[in-house]
Amino acid sequence: DDNPLESFPNSLLVLTNLTSLRLSNTGVVTIPPAISDLTSLTHLYIAGNDMTSFVIAESMPSMVYLSMHRSAIEGVQFITMLPNLTTLLASESTFLNDHFATILVSAPLLETLDLSWSSISVIPPSIENHTNLFTLSLSHTDISEIP
Repeated sequence: DDNPLESFPNSLLVLTNLTSLRLSNTGVVTIPPAISDLTSLTHLYIAGNDMTSFVIAESMPSMVYLSMHRSAIEGVQFITMLPNLTTLLASESTFLNDHFATILVSAPLLETLDLSWSSISVIPPSIENHTNLFTLSLSHTDISEIP
């Protein structure tokens, strides 16, 4: 462990002007629903953490960048609360296995999507609706066909 922080520091939740939060490789296992109180947050880095919970209680329209590669997270419910997400870095993340289609529907403004080194095997036809997408990384996946 680079830094065994384990629990999310709730003292950060009062920093309402915070625009960037880096908690990668800290050992944080949960992101509390109250993270949505950080209304100015545009960039969140939580890569390299094995989280048991990442729930966003309310929409976070300011969030445009989410780095969560090498993360194990249950489900992707949080993506639906990030309507303006443009960058999702999720390579080597185990939560992607069955949720690629959900990500595409929930994040229509994606410009950069990194799903490399995942076990994704199918690209949903809805990928064609992502006309803003200019970087799509699917290297080292199990994809055998592109629609």
